[in-house]
Amino acid sequence: MTIQAGMKVRYCVQVLRYVSLQSQGKSVMRKLVILLLLAFTLPAFCLKPPAARAHESSGNYLQIVCRQYALDSPEIPSAILKSLRQPASLTFTDSRGTAWQATERGLVETDSTDKAKKVLTGKDGLPILSVTGIAEAQQGKLWLSTSQGAVLFIPSAGPDARSFYFAGPRYLADDNVLQIVAGRNHAWIRTRTGISFIAFEPYTLEQKSGLFIKRIQQRHHRHGYVAGCDLLRAGDPSSFRMTPDDNDGLWTSIYVAAECFRYASTHSPSALANARTSLEAMLRLVSITGIPGYPARSLMHKGDYRDPSGEWHWTADGQWEWKGDTSSDELVGHFFAYWVAYNLLPGEQDRAAIRSAVSSIASGLIEHHMQLIGYGGHVTTWGRYNPEYLKTESRNERALDSAELLSHLRVAYAITGDKKFLDAYQHIGGDLGYVQNIVNIPAAIPDENNFSDEELAILSFYPLVDAEKDPALRGQYQAALTKLWRRVRDEKSPLWNYIYAANTGSKTYDCAASLDTLRRIPLSTIAWTVDNSQRADLVIVKQVGRFGEPQAQASIPPNERRVMKWNDNPFRLDGGDDGRREDDGSFFLLPYWMGRYYHLLSCPQ
Repeated sequence: MTIQAGMKVRYCVQVLRYVSLQSQGKSVMRKLVILLLLAFTLPAFCLKPPAARAHESSGNYLQIVCRQYALDSPEIPSAILKSLRQPASLTFTDSRGTAWQATERGLVETDSTDKAKKVLTGKDGLPILSVTGIAEAQQGKLWLSTSQGAVLFIPSAGPDARSFYFAGPRYLADDNVLQIVAGRNHAWIRTRTGISFIAFEPYTLEQKSGLFIKRIQQRHHRHGYVAGCDLLRAGDPSSFRMTPDDNDGLWTSIYVAAECFRYASTHSPSALANARTSLEAMLRLVSITGIPGYPARSLMHKGDYRDPSGEWHWTADGQWEWKGDTSSDELVGHFFAYWVAYNLLPGEQDRAAIRSAVSSIASGLIEHHMQLIGYGGHVTTWGRYNPEYLKTESRNERALDSAELLSHLRVAYAITGDKKFLDAYQHIGGDLGYVQNIVNIPAAIPDENNFSDEELAILSFYPLVDAEKDPALRGQYQAALTKLWRRVRDEKSPLWNYIYAANTGSKTYDCAASLDTLRRIPLSTIAWTVDNSQRADLVIVKQVGRFGEPQAQASIPPNERRVMKWNDNPFRLDGGDDGRREDDGSFFLLPYWMGRYYHLLSCPQ
């Protein structure tokens, strides 16, 4: 319940108590008359539940579900197996009389009236031009076989939404599709080495959330920390091995915030328990180092598996090891999660522990001239916020570092009430020009686009704008966030869109694109290798990504790109990890539950 809604309920209760007192000693009939009059005269909010509750879960949609079988699997109906063994058809005439023909140069459409022919290619939304077979699907859809995967083609849709492309081990045993048998919302697909069943099944986003949360508890929950896991056998979840991650603090913060928003939206006991367990793990990163104000990157118990690289230190009892050289990424995660948890969790014990942690970290930054000091008294590689360092950075980096530091100090003051944090915040922001650095954030995408920096910036803006109460300063932050959002909106990230909407109140936050992205995120988060370089429907730009990777002009939908968090490149054509890793999936949970909490899932018709 929002604060405003809570005030309304309390008002109604107070009025009802007043009426009850005033009617004492009166007849039952007079009491009834008073209550009836009350029903017509009290504000409408006393009588109606919050309107937003009707659309909090966004309703049903069709989720892509895939199952794979051996060529002779007894689980496949015999009639389907028989049909799959037949040669693929090269022609098909639909119910409107339109004739379709598979060719090596595209899909040929012949109109039923004037017999005019049109060759559909990449510009018409066809991913692969060399079509080797056509299967009838209902509702005017076509399933197409190619030697580079399968395509569900929807002629009546616009060019940008005309096809679903299924290729790679996420969907197929191999990409050489020989035959397809299609039904209303599903298809059986035979390749040279296996058979896949691909269906569009009724789902809800809350149902998907439940699946992701269950998987996290099974394979991604290590001492309370949430991150990806290794798969010792490619694609086999039972072979998982949990490992410490350089960004255990950041990735766990995403999960903590997601469960806090879930608890605030549903009052689920499991959400509260999960949030508290992982919040406690994050707080332990701050205390385990023994260095005031310095959180560890990661923490592992003696005997746990870890990569031998990195800066590791044993605790005094020899039972735990913690990872040093903590980066600004981790601080962003800590303060983001602490702000969400402090405002949404119900217990004072939660808030007391958070107050202690934010005070410790923020005090350390102030005491060390806006630098993060780690083991041996050394400044960490990416723990510099001081003015001398910012002068060496690009305008984009100065804006990011300024937003991070001011966010941390503003959160520390809002949570602790300690005036030293406010004094530092005002001095750094005004006297040293850090607010102006944020205002001057570039509107154009940098030549070398660092998607990780985008994530850090937006996660820093959320608590900064939320905590700032001065209207003029808050307006400057909102304007800078709006500038950044316009720069990143083509990525179609629901997290970026929802944070932008929550911080600014904007109604133009690309609601439909956000919902589509959430729905298209695959149920499986195994990091299969994905190739899109061969596609004819993607416009490839000349500028490569930060790591030299080829890029598409438009972001690739989640169901057709590799599994990735929001700090990665959605325009990247190819990538993946050959099924050797599984992501924890919190990248889905946070935007979904934040969208639920702020009532952002219902899009205008």
